[in-house]
Amino acid sequence: MSAVTIFVEGSADAKFIKDLVAKYYQIDLIIKADVQFFKGKDNWYNIAPDFRKSTLENKTNLLIFDADDTQAIRREGILAKGQELGLSFEVFLLPDGNGSGDLESLLEMLIPEAKKSIIHCFESYESCLAGLNFEVFPNDRKTKIYAYVKSLAWLKKKRDDPDPAKEGNRDYLDDDIWDLDNNALSPLLNFLSPYFENQ
Repeated sequence: MSAVTIFVEGSADAKFIKDLVAKYYQIDLIIKADVQFFKGKDNWYNIAPDFRKSTLENKTNLLIFDADDTQAIRREGILAKGQELGLSFEVFLLPDGNGSGDLESLLEMLIPEAKKSIIHCFESYESCLAGLNFEVFPNDRKTKIYAYVKSLAWLKKKRDDPDPAKEGNRDYLDDDIWDLDNNALSPLLNFLSPYFENQ
């Protein structure tokens, strides 16, 4: 049993953290127990009892969220909400604990050099959409990452396997798709290491 409970925004974050901890600390976290997700970053009132339960079990609560547009404003809002609800936790904001961005920003940095051309193809697609003479729904980083994973993982999929590009199904340990030795992970690993290295 882990001595921490990690709270994240959604299933993509939960699977990523589970795989990252498995690789670096050889600990098999259980999603919805050791790694819980908000099902949306504003679902504080529904998940607050899980924070309190974890604290009563003498676990450390770690909250890993997206920084979004402004790291400082995001952190301030999270800490204010935690204080309002009387919750105890340590915070790390993706992608790097300092800058703006999100999980997908970090994932894009973890694409192996040999596969970055797939992202360039997607950027050409985005440019093409921007040039249309009618309105279309804008693409985002989630769509880009989904398309990237699907372009590679679908080749390995067996007939009855679930969609391997779907957020909760991704295999972040597949080094053909992800470079988890990338230095972009250093800030997040520095945050996690004190809680996992001696377990």
